[in-house]
Amino acid sequence: MSPTPPLSPIQPPEDDFNSCCATSMSPTPLLATSSFSSSVESAPLTSASVAVEDIWRPVPSLETHQSAQAALSIILVHVPIYDRANPRRVWPQGMYTVDMVVGFQQMDIPKFRNYGQEHLFHLIFGDTPFVKATYHENRKAWRETPLTILETHKNSRHTQDGLWSNCLATCRIALGLESKKHSWRK
Repeated sequence: MSPTPPLSPIQPPEDDFNSCCATSMSPTPLLATSSFSSSVESAPLTSASVAVEDIWRPVPSLETHQSAQAALSIILVHVPIYDRANPRRVWPQGMYTVDMVVGFQQMDIPKFRNYGQEHLFHLIFGDTPFVKATYHENRKAWRETPLTILETHKNSRHTQDGLWSNCLATCRIALGLESKKHSWRK
């Protein structure tokens, strides 16, 4: 596999009112988002987390009175479009392991802790509704999944085998736990 190329963060335009307003009023640094690159997906991991340097890169500072403060780059991960009218299909259903791994790794970056969990979740996972219990249940599963299982499903990328639900099912089988599927649902 090839080494991960540097990310190219997106810097908000200086003349954008919301950017300037956020820069001048926010005690925390601005975040620039960039789309999740498939080259990042293929980067090998040696543990459940990668180095912080592999996730974020500083963005050149904005031309404002806070120009000494650099913005941080967040990778916006792919999230399926959920029909809000269908309450059974919600996050993380349809998510891929590779995207969940990148999302959870970013949630653990110490530099991002100033943003608060729910706000950071929305910066990473988009407009997906934040449900604290669901988030923590899946984050715990990510932390406790054996690295070999996590890597296998992560390397399957955006395929059926790469689905987060398949990764969790494989983990349950490996740990000898019951399936979450009910016998009446097939």
